[in-house]
Amino acid sequence: MELDYVSKYVDEIILAEEDGLKAAIRWILSNERQVIEGSAAVGPALILQKKVAFREGDKVAVVITGGNIDMSVLGLEADLKS
Repeated sequence: MELDYVSKYVDEIILAEEDGLKAAIRWILSNERQVIEGSAAVGPALILQKKVAFREGDKVAVVITGGNIDMSVLGLEADLKS
């Protein structure tokens, strides 16, 4: 049954690379001052990796939710221990 929904409503499935997720998490932190988890970084990662095509002038929205992240992903675990 779920496959029927996917076949009907999903046009394309795109995979984000693990390194791209980490880069997107850091980009969001640096540019937007938001701490997000890996699953929230998928949309921005795909855009930063240029895996999603859109034209200049297109309106694009990316939903970013979730801040439950292991700080070691950001390389900040040592800073938190002091």
